[in-house]
Amino acid sequence: MCLRASRRDARKLVFVWGWGRPRGVVVLFGATILVRSAYAEDGASLASEEPIVEVTEVVVRGTPSTDADLRNSVVISGRDIVKQNAGSVVDAVRETPGVSIQQTTPGQGTIYVRGFSGRAVGHTIDGVRMNTAFYRAGNNPYLALVDPYSLRRIVIEPGATSVEYGSDALGGAVLMSTATPQFLGVEGDLEPPTLKLFQSFASNPWGQRSHAEVTHRLRRTAYHFGITYIRDQDIRPGGGQMSPDPDSYVELERAPQDPYRPQLQATQEGTGFEFVGANLAVRRAVDRWEITAKAQAGYRPTLVRYDRILPLFKEEYPARFQAETTPMSRGMVALSARHTSDSPVYRWSELLVAWQGLSETNRDRRLREICLDEPPLVGGEECIGRLRLQPASHSTVEMNRSDSATLRWIAGFRAGESINLRAGVDLHVDRVGSEARETDLLTGQTQQAPARFPDGSVMSESGLFAKAAFHVSQLRGYVGARAMGFYVALPERLGHDAFERGAVDFSVNAGVRYALTESVGLAANFGRGVRMPNVADFSALGARAQGRYQVPNQAIAPEHSYTLDFGVKVGFPWLTMNTFVFASRYADAIVLAPTLVGGQGFSPEGDRYYHSENASRIDYLGLDLSFRAQVNQTFAFFGRYLAMLGTETNPENSGLPRQTPADRVPPYQGEIGAELLAGSKWELKIWSRFRAKQQRLNDPVNLDDNRIPEGGTPGYLTLHARSSYRLAPGVEAFVGVDNVADSRVLDHGSGFYGPGFSVSTGIVLELEP
Repeated sequence: MCLRASRRDARKLVFVWGWGRPRGVVVLFGATILVRSAYAEDGASLASEEPIVEVTEVVVRGTPSTDADLRNSVVISGRDIVKQNAGSVVDAVRETPGVSIQQTTPGQGTIYVRGFSGRAVGHTIDGVRMNTAFYRAGNNPYLALVDPYSLRRIVIEPGATSVEYGSDALGGAVLMSTATPQFLGVEGDLEPPTLKLFQSFASNPWGQRSHAEVTHRLRRTAYHFGITYIRDQDIRPGGGQMSPDPDSYVELERAPQDPYRPQLQATQEGTGFEFVGANLAVRRAVDRWEITAKAQAGYRPTLVRYDRILPLFKEEYPARFQAETTPMSRGMVALSARHTSDSPVYRWSELLVAWQGLSETNRDRRLREICLDEPPLVGGEECIGRLRLQPASHSTVEMNRSDSATLRWIAGFRAGESINLRAGVDLHVDRVGSEARETDLLTGQTQQAPARFPDGSVMSESGLFAKAAFHVSQLRGYVGARAMGFYVALPERLGHDAFERGAVDFSVNAGVRYALTESVGLAANFGRGVRMPNVADFSALGARAQGRYQVPNQAIAPEHSYTLDFGVKVGFPWLTMNTFVFASRYADAIVLAPTLVGGQGFSPEGDRYYHSENASRIDYLGLDLSFRAQVNQTFAFFGRYLAMLGTETNPENSGLPRQTPADRVPPYQGEIGAELLAGSKWELKIWSRFRAKQQRLNDPVNLDDNRIPEGGTPGYLTLHARSSYRLAPGVEAFVGVDNVADSRVLDHGSGFYGPGFSVSTGIVLELEP
């Protein structure tokens, strides 16, 4: 008996529900416009040149530290995100210097900062730590739960930044900041709320982005609320690339010596997604205090693991009939109180209290190959007749949740005219809930299954940190240090005893910049980063991608990184250019290494056993270059280039090669293009994006990775154009053309082909009093 649920029908239900939402959003837009217009006609408005929202240097707003201009930091503005028509935070940083991205599934992905990714990069939003206790290495889906259109800016800080952001910031930090409304000027009259609307559409994948936000400013109180809806259908790859229909594998047969021949189609079914997000900010001034409260929510109905429902490059048939997260959600509430002073020593302080909840429900059902020989095979006999693919008779539902609390106090001081000091303390506690159920689809009976993590696991981190910045003549610099303590407690579960671990460690960083002239400076930065193993490292249990089955290992220790860079920063009116060479050592790196369970190397389902182990040392070398040359008032050209090499060294008894290329190091890559400006109304940007072939593959991770073709990932070259025009004050339209030549695009380590030729268009309305 074959039990089959229609994956396509289930997805249609999700999209039918989704298509109803934009119509509701459009109606909301129209109603709000009418209300706003009527309010304006009452004459209660006063034009103001101030921006409606701001991002100032306080903890809850997640801005970079005072040494950002000594590092090769990059800022992506909210307007950049809109112009890129981004579907996620990862899409928004795709063109950022020093950064590469990988996506297992569209709508989510991982930002690689100079080779570090996932749990080795610190992620904050409005100063609140986003990394959970089950963040894993490589690709993570959790950035998919951040509304890109709620962000006013994203800052990428490369290098070890554990002094500022604690554990996990081994290779850098991704700092996301949402809108904080400004107060009305003291002399201003009362104003009605202001409204901003954004609506866009794209042809490949066919989709839309809808965003509305309203801001109301009073003299000592301000409010901001925003809501976003994003929907994309399945991607059509370029280059005439055809993709198998995942449903066509069910009941498919073959002879043992022949391959399976599924139905092919022009789109990659399973790459579509939806997202709904909302954010709220309230700000209140009381004497010398500013109180800011923020709340955020993100929801994805379904996120399909496309790389598991198709065989891609190294498998004969898909490993799963169903592999998806349905649903995913994130919520956050943060409250900060900032005090400012006129004292010549004490300048300001801020207290932050925050909670973040993140949940995922993973649904998994294997696809099995059976032999149709009669009588049935016995023992190790080989099938000589026909083979057939059938969904397994049981399915698994796994539910994981992280609830974390953050408490942080930081203060700023000044010592004379040339030294600024920041000092603070913080505490972060994360509790993990995890459970799993297995259902027999023949009988309908459901029973408890082993959870991926011990239910009720707790991980905490505390830190005491200080950082001083100085400026003496032509020399500027900073030095910082953090003392940190960690604690992990895992409850008992079947086959594994309860476990506790505590550790103390430290992080340091320093940097200098010497001004050769007013426009040219030399900069150098050094950092030592620390990452405490999290709940996933110690205790993860269950099937992973690429035929791996992870088992717990409690004999692991903290990881460390040592990063060093040296660069030249140029800032002429006609030329800005940053050129940095960098070297990083990822010491005590935790990797998945082969292991034995009960003397066996493979699970009953045929997956190879792996566990986490401090087995590796990874060395990175690279060059990071970006420039913009302003030829005249109307024409400029720009470019960026990233080149990296990585080498992983393993102990002889680890079961891994003694030396191998590092995992998922990005290929040589870059962009080059030109911009044309016509006054303040019209601009045109044309650029080309290129990726070289990546054939330096890690053994065994990349060699076994189904998402990487045999011999490596091919390179590609794509051409893009984007134009915007201000139709009227507060009204801007844009149109973009991507992958003009309809090239075949595959990013290294990603689980799907990028879109072929696509056209996008949109409009932004800013209605102010």
